[in-house]
Amino acid sequence: MITRQLQQPQNWARPRNHDSASASEDQMFAVNATSTVAAGASSAALDPKDVGMDATIKEVYGGKEDRHGNFEWHSEMPQDIAAPVENAESQKFAIVVRHKRVYNDPKKVLEIHSIAIQSPLLRELLAEVLEGYPGVTPGLKNLEFSGRCESLIHRWPVLRTKIAELEKQRDDAQIDQLQLSKRIEHANLLQNLLVQEFSDVEKASADMLNNGVITYEHLWVLFQPGTTVYAKLDNQDRAFRLQSTKYGVDRDQNPCFWLVCTYVDYDGQRFGTLTHNIDIRKFEGTASIQMLSAYPMEFHNERGDIEAKLTERGGKIEELSGIRYRSYNGVGWRKNKHYGTKDKISVCGRVVVDGFGFNRFAPDQAVYVTPFNAEQPATDSQVGSATTDALAFANAQLASIDYRVTSKLQSKYGITFNTGGMPADGFFETDDKDNKERTPLTDEQKMLCSPFVRGYALREKIWLNLFVNCVADNTFSDNAFDALTLPKAQKSLILAFCEHKKTDHSGFDDVIAGKGQGLIILLSGPPGVGKTLTAESVAERMKVPLFIMAAGDLGISSADVEQKLNDCLAMCSRWNAILLLDEADIILEQRNMHELERNKLVSIFLRVLEYYQGIMFLTTNRVETFDTAFASRIHLSLEYPELNKKSRKGIWETFLKRLPEHSMSEKDISKLAEKELNGREIKNFLKSAQLLATHEKETLGYEHVETVIDTMAHLHKASKASSEAKSSIFQ
Repeated sequence: MITRQLQQPQNWARPRNHDSASASEDQMFAVNATSTVAAGASSAALDPKDVGMDATIKEVYGGKEDRHGNFEWHSEMPQDIAAPVENAESQKFAIVVRHKRVYNDPKKVLEIHSIAIQSPLLRELLAEVLEGYPGVTPGLKNLEFSGRCESLIHRWPVLRTKIAELEKQRDDAQIDQLQLSKRIEHANLLQNLLVQEFSDVEKASADMLNNGVITYEHLWVLFQPGTTVYAKLDNQDRAFRLQSTKYGVDRDQNPCFWLVCTYVDYDGQRFGTLTHNIDIRKFEGTASIQMLSAYPMEFHNERGDIEAKLTERGGKIEELSGIRYRSYNGVGWRKNKHYGTKDKISVCGRVVVDGFGFNRFAPDQAVYVTPFNAEQPATDSQVGSATTDALAFANAQLASIDYRVTSKLQSKYGITFNTGGMPADGFFETDDKDNKERTPLTDEQKMLCSPFVRGYALREKIWLNLFVNCVADNTFSDNAFDALTLPKAQKSLILAFCEHKKTDHSGFDDVIAGKGQGLIILLSGPPGVGKTLTAESVAERMKVPLFIMAAGDLGISSADVEQKLNDCLAMCSRWNAILLLDEADIILEQRNMHELERNKLVSIFLRVLEYYQGIMFLTTNRVETFDTAFASRIHLSLEYPELNKKSRKGIWETFLKRLPEHSMSEKDISKLAEKELNGREIKNFLKSAQLLATHEKETLGYEHVETVIDTMAHLHKASKASSEAKSSIFQ
């Protein structure tokens, strides 16, 4: 190894139990891993070719520590080091108890550092006592319990029961009594040790638990790993499975008690578990257990009702796995860029519940679960060495102070963190659209389910986390398609095209695989004649999502347009949705030599259109301006003429039927139909007239509609004149 000359500044190493997050100490720690300081002697310069070539081992020893916990490396062993007390002689003892000094407790000067179980009889007994306890492997030859020995305290009642069962076997002639006596002797040895060291803790905690209160210092007794924990998060009742606990600090450096929990969630591919950390802030004196931010489910006054409610909610989560088209009325949320905050959005309308799509199309929000069959038991912070303590602490800190968990912890302790935000190997597995072979969730797993599903709000055009209790079945307007004022032949043709596309999976393809499998329908005509309503009513009739996209939704730059367009088309194909590109004139207008950026957009749209595999409606007021390249890509084109009196009368009658009451006669309706209005104007005028009648506390009549039409006459005339002017330009 390389030695360092004494004239150079001395480098200090940190002991293993010293933590620091500073960059300077990190650099210093890295230097000391490859250098030593030989006290009392200088080192001559070494020829570079001789570095590391001496086939021997150089051993160095840490000297005295300074007040910061740093020490020098020395070539000679310190003279004050005594021989280790744990040796071959000490291995004969059933239990080895290690004590350490206590400096801040006036009641005692020593406390247990750790307990080593060396007796094979005790290890066999503890395998039964600690069965299922997270993070404990009683079969290990080096079985140790450190600190407060939480696992032993939590399972102390089980130990007493096992000892009592052994005592009952003393009169059993079929059992080796000598061996039995030895087992009982070793068991009582551990029992007496626990009584001697921890009886005060047991008595104090039992007294508090009987009175429904607890102190901050005794929280670890209340929370036994493996138990079900109740908490109320986002104003939702939640159940978690407790994995481990740890006293620590939150991100504001306030002392707190960390609960590392797991819950059940669905990521679009499978059900599995995710980790959630809950903190209980430090408090003085005693506190009611039910007033804690989380507490064991057994202390809930309405435990049975809560568990039944959570199980029912979990069943609904399971029903909504895969792709589900539903209605939603409530608040949705998504993670904000600022740590720990959420953007909340009010949603009232149709949604598509799709966990796989959420991960694919909103990767910055993605969630990936740990499959049930791949779960690893959480590490018990009281079992093992400093490495397991660091792992439990790091896990507890991760969710709340992730900026403090650095690569130094990972390299120092060999800790691997699961971020939960990246698919295995970086690619998406096959999604679970309707996996009939998936193992159903147990009632316990349903109870532990998250209250959220993930989906897309069609009106708001955003991926969100949705409260499952706000999700409801759709109510479809079955008569919407029948109300269209189109010739019967045209309606039959549209419906035949769309329904055949929905059910036809023959895969008729282009010469190039994947091309030409979509269905594109062009609807052209003046405003308000039913173009948009046609697409909406077809979607209602087919009971499929309607994805409405306008040119403004795609952005301006060609890169943004292509990405958003690809995502929209992929989502529609995935959901068997109908895509409505409303007012498509901007995108589909004829290319020219002077608008290069818009030419790019048209080219992108043409290329993407070739590979679309779903149903698309294009609506336009100016079909004359379309780029000629679109003609060959359109499968069906319908032109909507101006509404005539008969059509207008049908529209008036359709809207009037939806009102609870009105006083208009057949003559009044015919009179209104003579006015040259389009369907959108008729709807708006009738809505305004209804508001006027309600304000005057009267039944809607002809005079109310006439008043609104007269008031809006100037706008109607101006709009009509503008429309006629535009038409003359393109003739």
